[in-house]
Amino acid sequence: CVNPQHLERKTPTENAADKALHGTNFGGEDTPAAKLTWTIVREIRAMAGTMPMTKIGERFGVNRSTVGYIIRGDTWKE
Repeated sequence: CVNPQHLERKTPTENAADKALHGTNFGGEDTPAAKLTWTIVREIRAMAGTMPMTKIGERFGVNRSTVGYIIRGDTWKE
């Protein structure tokens, strides 16, 4: 909601707590726009070093940089 009467000034920590409280703290495959699942993410990590990241990305329909982020643990943190 963008109604000014419904907005409060809060710190990032307070905002994160509100998201957890209200069930709007999406991540991983719970994100509405997620293309991957945890099963696929684990498969991508298992394939690391066995073939080029470009080929892994093509197999799962994601960009090479996405594969790199997953393998390094920058995204999809468990």
